Amino acid sequence: MKSAADDITPRFLATLFVCPHCRQFARQTWGQVLGTYIPNTLGATSSFDVTEDQIWLSKCDACQEKLIWKCREMVWPHVSVAPEASADFPDGLRADYEEARQIHNCSPRASAAILRLCLQKLCVHLGASGDNINNDIQHLYDEFGLGRRVRDSMDILRVVGNNAVHPGEINLDDNREISIGLFRIINFVIDKAISEPAHVDSIFAQLPENAREAIERREARAAAGRPQLEPPSS
Repeated sequence: MKSAADDITPRFLATLFVCPHCRQFARQTWGQVLGTYIPNTLGATSSFDVTEDQIWLSKCDACQEKLIWKCREMVWPHVSVAPEASADFPDGLRADYEEARQIHNCSPRASAAILRLCLQKLCVHLGASGDNINNDIQHLYDEFGLGRRVRDSMDILRVVGNNAVHPGEINLDDNREISIGLFRIINFVIDKAISEPAHVDSIFAQLPENAREAIERREARAAAGRPQLEPPSS
């Protein structure tokens, strides 16, 4: 059974997705009130027909809360289904990420473009020049050993974020799973480039001083091209 961490975005008439109310991956029950007129909120005599205007409701089996859909799009609740930012997301980038989350429901294309900008800023945060995002990604791969998966993830964000705003390239409105995946990808990059190194550094700092010094000497010799074996440690 999937969990909220697998985050499948709500889709019109889908029977399973992550509920924006309770964040559970749950079965959804669908229905439409036929032939019912609802007065408008301005006090005028006119009203609208929920059938003609394609008003649908879906109800989450997990929490029993309802979602409202109009013309095949979810219009309530106004809650982003995109994953929240990683705890280690840099403060200077968090506002961009949150903006991408908040507009994702109504414009996956715009959110992808903002995530690409977020990636550009992340490259600079990690030590790249910021002059060219493609070169920055390769520089981080070559110089900082972020790994091929991280590089590929950055390239996905770069390519999709760029192509999403060009006609005929990638239609994220028709592929919400890809648009949600972009949020998971940038959190993956944060995890591999920031969270995991910080965790390793924290544990390394707790090693005995003589062990740390021996490791540092080994690294210095390797950098100088003179690998030597350390005497066995007790």
